[in-house]
Amino acid sequence: PSPILNLPDELTYDIFLTCHRDNPRNFPAVASAVCSHWRNIALSIPALWSTIHFDKSLQNGQDMKRFKKQVKRAQTAPLDIFISGAAVPDPVTDSISKVCQVIIPSITTWRSLVIGRDVKKGALQSLLDRLKNTSAPTLENLAIQPVPESFQWDIEPSAEWKLEVFRNDMPRLQSLQLSRCRFDWNLDVFHGIMDLEIHDHRFSRMGPNEVIKVAQNIIVRSPQLSRLVLTDSWRHTLPLRAVRSPPPRLQETFCSLSSGYLN
Repeated sequence: PSPILNLPDELTYDIFLTCHRDNPRNFPAVASAVCSHWRNIALSIPALWSTIHFDKSLQNGQDMKRFKKQVKRAQTAPLDIFISGAAVPDPVTDSISKVCQVIIPSITTWRSLVIGRDVKKGALQSLLDRLKNTSAPTLENLAIQPVPESFQWDIEPSAEWKLEVFRNDMPRLQSLQLSRCRFDWNLDVFHGIMDLEIHDHRFSRMGPNEVIKVAQNIIVRSPQLSRLVLTDSWRHTLPLRAVRSPPPRLQETFCSLSSGYLN
């Protein structure tokens, strides 16, 4: 047998985890296909299977089984979930239902949920509506990626809705990226946020003082905040000017704004 197969299992375990960090999407399947010995080791490491990337429709029963099997292999390891537009084609209701069948039973282990920029508004709203009455006790990162300027769908203000997910029960949330929805600035969910990006077309219609006030209100409600980015829907520079220096503990937050969005 190859000398690499004679490595202690503990060392192979560490090597697998290192490779997984570099390529979480493909490495588990590749490693488990090399030989039965590696497959057994890969199957014994739940963390290897904890990155769930929905990049195709689940209309195919085999793909549905594959994703369910991956979630089962992850056991209680923190799940990092990415949903692309390819996973939720029309009819939206049926597509979203299949994705939710796979991931919602393990919602108590979610660490990250990223909704791709190519997920259309109907699918996005349907997904978030299904998450409205759930809880995400271990969620640390929630991202609704903004639509690229080249995408002509999904830009109508009338298509927006108020973001209400997980009953606003995300006690561990640290990173939040919001776009394509309205949200309540008074929610307690902002309290533990350390990294916040908000992409909102309404910012482009606000005056400098109005946007500064929004930023100040967010900072007051987010004592842990270290990075804040505010842009309109197309990531245009906001016409802001700092009216005063921030308190020392918030300097990093305002510097982040200054470098990108304060003129």
